[in-house]
Amino acid sequence: MKKTLLRVGRLAACTGLLFGVITTGSAQTSKATAQKFKASSELRELANKSTTASRTSAVGGLQKADVLQVKGNYVVIEAVSNDADGQALLRQLQQLGLKNGASFGRMVSGLFPIGKIDELETVGQLRYAVPSYQPMHNIGAVTSQGDVSLGADKVRTKSAVTGAGSKVGVLSDSYGSIPGGPAAGVASGDLPNDVEVLEDTGAGYSDEGRAMAEIVHDVAPGAKIAFNTAFLGQASFANGILRLADKGCNIIVDDVYYFAEPFFQDGIIAQAVDKVVDRNVSYFSAAGNSARRSYQSGFRNSGQSITIGGVNYGVAHDFGGGDIRQTITIPAGGQLRLALQWADPFFSVSGGTGARTDLDVLVFFNGALAFSSRANNIGADPFEYLALNASPAGSATIEIAITKVAGPDPELLKYIEFGNSTIVEYNTTGSTVVGHNNAAKTISVGASPWYNTPQFNTNITRPVIESFSSLGGTPVFFTTSGVNTGIDPSKVRRNPSVVGPDGGNNTFFGSDTSLDPDAFPNFFGTSAAAPHVAAVAALMQQAAGNTLTPQQVKDALTSTTQDMDDPFTVGVFDTGYDFRTGYGFVQAEQAVSAVASPCVADVTPPKILASGFVTKLENGKRTIYAEDVDYGSTDNCGIASMTISPSTFTCANVGPNKVTLTVTDKAGNSVSETVTVEVLADNTCTPLVQVLYQNGDLGQPANSVIRPNLQVVNSGTTAIPYQELTLRYWLTPENYSQLTTNVNWAKLGTQFVSMRYVALPTPREGAFGYVEYSFLPGAGSLPAGGSSGPIFSNINDQLWKNFDETNDYSYAANSDYAPTTRITAYRNGALISGVEPAAVAATTRLVAYSENRGATVTPAGSVLLQLGNLGNSPVPYEDVTIRYWVQPNQVSQREYSVSYATIGSEKVLLTRGQQGQQAYVQLGFSPSLGLLQPSTNTGVVQLSFYQVYGVAYDQSGDYSYRPAGPLAEQPKVTVYVKGQLVYGTEPGNSTAQRLANTSGSASPAAASLAAIGQVEAYPNPFTSTAKVRFLAAQTGPVQVRVYNSLGQVVATLYEGTATAGQVVEQTLNGTNLPAGLYTCRLISQGKSITQHLVLTK
Repeated sequence: MKKTLLRVGRLAACTGLLFGVITTGSAQTSKATAQKFKASSELRELANKSTTASRTSAVGGLQKADVLQVKGNYVVIEAVSNDADGQALLRQLQQLGLKNGASFGRMVSGLFPIGKIDELETVGQLRYAVPSYQPMHNIGAVTSQGDVSLGADKVRTKSAVTGAGSKVGVLSDSYGSIPGGPAAGVASGDLPNDVEVLEDTGAGYSDEGRAMAEIVHDVAPGAKIAFNTAFLGQASFANGILRLADKGCNIIVDDVYYFAEPFFQDGIIAQAVDKVVDRNVSYFSAAGNSARRSYQSGFRNSGQSITIGGVNYGVAHDFGGGDIRQTITIPAGGQLRLALQWADPFFSVSGGTGARTDLDVLVFFNGALAFSSRANNIGADPFEYLALNASPAGSATIEIAITKVAGPDPELLKYIEFGNSTIVEYNTTGSTVVGHNNAAKTISVGASPWYNTPQFNTNITRPVIESFSSLGGTPVFFTTSGVNTGIDPSKVRRNPSVVGPDGGNNTFFGSDTSLDPDAFPNFFGTSAAAPHVAAVAALMQQAAGNTLTPQQVKDALTSTTQDMDDPFTVGVFDTGYDFRTGYGFVQAEQAVSAVASPCVADVTPPKILASGFVTKLENGKRTIYAEDVDYGSTDNCGIASMTISPSTFTCANVGPNKVTLTVTDKAGNSVSETVTVEVLADNTCTPLVQVLYQNGDLGQPANSVIRPNLQVVNSGTTAIPYQELTLRYWLTPENYSQLTTNVNWAKLGTQFVSMRYVALPTPREGAFGYVEYSFLPGAGSLPAGGSSGPIFSNINDQLWKNFDETNDYSYAANSDYAPTTRITAYRNGALISGVEPAAVAATTRLVAYSENRGATVTPAGSVLLQLGNLGNSPVPYEDVTIRYWVQPNQVSQREYSVSYATIGSEKVLLTRGQQGQQAYVQLGFSPSLGLLQPSTNTGVVQLSFYQVYGVAYDQSGDYSYRPAGPLAEQPKVTVYVKGQLVYGTEPGNSTAQRLANTSGSASPAAASLAAIGQVEAYPNPFTSTAKVRFLAAQTGPVQVRVYNSLGQVVATLYEGTATAGQVVEQTLNGTNLPAGLYTCRLISQGKSITQHLVLTK
């Protein structure tokens, strides 16, 4: 059944008629002279007469229906604010005792105390208040036959879908009003045990919402279900729609209609529907059970005024041929629920002037005026309502008249008979799908009984529409701001959209039909059809990976229906869309097949690729995201979501942190991987570990010994194992052959502290390397609040050469212990105290020195050669060669040898060669020498020669010869790295070539990639743009991102598939980036390598 809620009808029993206690009409008063009240007459009468009998006047066999929703000392009202926003009115009414209050637009609804009705006249924000009338009811262990009619049972078996991933919101009268009902449904398996009830109505209702939930659970047992009552007024209904969407419902279905919803304008409920659909929610509504019981016409002014007992009721509408009355028959025990509206805007929707015309409905019984609806419509809503019941003893034939009290003749008027009466004459059989059931984004559902579908009735090939299922075709031509856009076919919406089954079994609602063999109750009406179709949408969503938009759901449903016929159009099959059956009967199998993803049965989890990274706190806090640790996770069906836990870090998390990345695909498969995120402190964090430093060699920064004296302090509340700690003293050792480190004494035990020198692969400010202090197992723990005590140490060159400590990063001249941030502390390899020196641009500057000895003309002589590294980066000895150029006609007549070398003559490799017309003697170096460190040199290499025949030789003709003098720079001795000239000028060239010596960065040729799986940048440092070249170790997904010093991504240079060994070059644009240190990270196959870049401006 389609339940209907009444709102602003004003029904007045006309007193004074000669029926029972009713007397003649002398008591009638003119609306033009009646006092204007904010509370409607029904509410004022309720405040004065609280009994039901007083609200149900009778005239013979005809009785005024009691349709007020009275709950103890409260009544459900709808109040309209003078302002467009009803929030202020809501607060004022709540101060008077309003319960379950809600506002939407200018309307407020809820339970209002009957004893305070008179005080409504004093509410400043109130325009008017009317009752919200009670609904009509026309109509696990149990499965609805509609499940089979739809073919949903086959879908669940064939496609393995249950609606999982969807949450269906239900709006109706109540869910748990009947004691024990929900528990019984769960126990029988007809309801899930986790239905979320947001708001219910309490006792006295039918729990039709629970019956709808049983249908949803039959068709889509894997879907979640939520419920919200729609019976506390229009504003409450509209807010309930929004509330269900807020709770995660992606499908909502209702079976409620308020008579006061505008026919020709989108009211607040229709607006709420459109809002949630725009939020990706599919909305389904029961189309209604009013068949074609509607009269529609322009107001035809008869020129006849109806005056009774001296009261002028207005000029009458001409139904046809001058007839101003229309005959309607109410069956025995039947109902008349007549709602009249006309072409004026609703003040409760759009404000403004409201209705311009005032119409009334008069009811004549046995020839005399018996009842009338007489609302004051001017400036309010164009709405009148009559609710009458006939005696069970017999039917009642009445006549109605529609009169105009004031205003212009409406271009269109329309009433719908929502009861079960028969319009005997002048029946235009108009549309009855109205209000939010006719909203532009609603999927409105008609009904076909399960026993009249081909699955159960072999005598038919198509489902047959229920005789009561409502007819569509109502135009909506007023905007929500009240503008009349004109009546034309474009204003007619295609509702109903589809048809679903009704009359199926449930556990408690309705009564049993003889058409099935069981004794379970059967649930009829479009109220039953709508949840069937909504549940099919849940099956569709799961089949599509829960990715469908509301429009995609609607398109798939309407394009796969079985076409139906409207029996009213006799002799003609209504091919395609018609306003009675919509696009046809829903076919679940076809609808699911139309949207099904091939991945719906996918059980393969995503392939996760994750890598840890370093991030720095900002103002003591940092939040990271899944994308920060994901480096190209993939899935054959697509990734639906990625989450990370934990994601927020504070000073308490400084150091390494285990973080779990979880990747979920569109089929619901997920996989997780844990990586390490290193959190760096900012200046708001007080380090738990501090290093105290004392210069033990005070006043002697240029001698041969460096003497750092250290203490480690733990200001935290827990002890730290010494084994987890390391310290770094950063320095630039000059001219060392090899550093020697020594712990002279330590309070915690000299034997438990070790030192070693670590050369840096790339230079930093004031550091070519660092001395690392570490602790052995027997050292124990650094106590909470305690200190390690002094650690005395010294650093020296094996040859006891002097240092220049003043340019060392960690050096300070203090004679007392003091905290320092330039000696850094680490726990398990993660920085926990101090500030590391910043990276600086790598430079490799090699310079050759020479000193020729002996006479210029001599049969034997020698030259001292020395190579210095004046840059800040080490160079492998094995990559370096030196050429001493001689006369080409003499090279074969001499013998050359390395007679002495500081580094060991056996480690200097001597060869001869010729380039063009020039000859040279070349010195190479053994790989065993390792690296030529920055600010050091090779020491002297003595190259000796003699003439084979003892003939004197004039050296002045040798290109590289320099007259006798002390060791000095000689650019005519050339130096090469990997065969490329980096220092000096070769014979015949006029310009010195120092391609790799330039302070700054290498050229593209010098910056060639060394191996697979490498990344580098040039120029570096850079001022505006830099070229970044990389190659991956394996073919597969690769990401190249650039991070700032806070660990934030500032550029993604590459994200895609790279071929193993293939060089890829990208440009980093630093125009909008601040100067500073940046890290370029290449991630491939879950591993990463980095390259630091320096941006200068």
